[in-house]
Amino acid sequence: MACLEISSLFLSTFMCFTIVCKCDLSVPGENHHRPHITNDNFVTHRDSDERFVINFYSKDCAKCDMYLEDFERVEEALKGIDVQLYDCNSKLVMQGMTIQKLPSLIYFRGGVPTYFEDEPVAEDIIEWVVESHDSFSTELHDDTFEHLTQASTGSTTGDWLVIFCIRAHSDCTLLIGALEHIGMKLQNKVNMAWIDINHNPELKDRFKLKKATEIMYIRHGKKYQYHLPTIDFSNLLAFASGAYQHSRAETIEPPKSPFDKVTEKIADKVKHTPGKAKEEKPKMMKREAEDVGIKSSETSAKPFYLIAGVCAVVVSALVAFLLLGRGGGGKQIKKGV
Repeated sequence: MACLEISSLFLSTFMCFTIVCKCDLSVPGENHHRPHITNDNFVTHRDSDERFVINFYSKDCAKCDMYLEDFERVEEALKGIDVQLYDCNSKLVMQGMTIQKLPSLIYFRGGVPTYFEDEPVAEDIIEWVVESHDSFSTELHDDTFEHLTQASTGSTTGDWLVIFCIRAHSDCTLLIGALEHIGMKLQNKVNMAWIDINHNPELKDRFKLKKATEIMYIRHGKKYQYHLPTIDFSNLLAFASGAYQHSRAETIEPPKSPFDKVTEKIADKVKHTPGKAKEEKPKMMKREAEDVGIKSSETSAKPFYLIAGVCAVVVSALVAFLLLGRGGGGKQIKKGV
């Protein structure tokens, strides 16, 4: 028995279902002779740099057969722009991508999906693929986030809708797909970005992320946390279109400087290894002394030479006093000669 998490992006709930065999037993339909996406090869295709469109169908879908000629025309057109068309009737892939109607189309560009919502007419599909050739969202990282967003300065790079998620999770793929669709509708109004939490620890720490998925709107140095009850396309679009103003505005902390990172790393190391810290302290002091040109042997010899010098001065003064005292006692000062 295995329980697979189904994204709440479109279902708004989580379901568990039983998988008797992990192998994908789906068989291509009679009229579908194109290469097929299966549960076994889906992730490989998704995580590649390939550009491809998936046509989701089922054998008992009469509407899917209605558009067979349209898909043939689409396939020929896509060959000219180096985009592969695949078919897919795998129930596991459909469940993972929360496909709710058939036929359905998803276009992947280097792992970033976007959804087709209209009737699958050839001309409309081709236009959609051409318009979606370039991604409408940007993947950001620890070393690019602040430069591109200017989040803490509030500079004029524009507003940003940012999704933090775990890329390996299916719900993250769905969110990125929704982000792409929103980006298409809000072109030149709001920037779209997503960040893989697992590979960007500095951003995770900076924004104090606690959940596997967090969404925020960034504007003029402030962040607005996603507050709507469900995460779906219509709510995300509403949030990015102005509903973010109903969330509390919070000041965004600036990124840590290199010096801050080093001192924090040292403090964290000392905190978690107090015994070792005591052992390392003399070594650290030695290194510091050598850095300023003083060797440890010279440093340890200083107290000895200082004490010896003071003692020599005291002894010399005492001897001189005693000698003067003896010489003066044997002579008398004559008066009135």
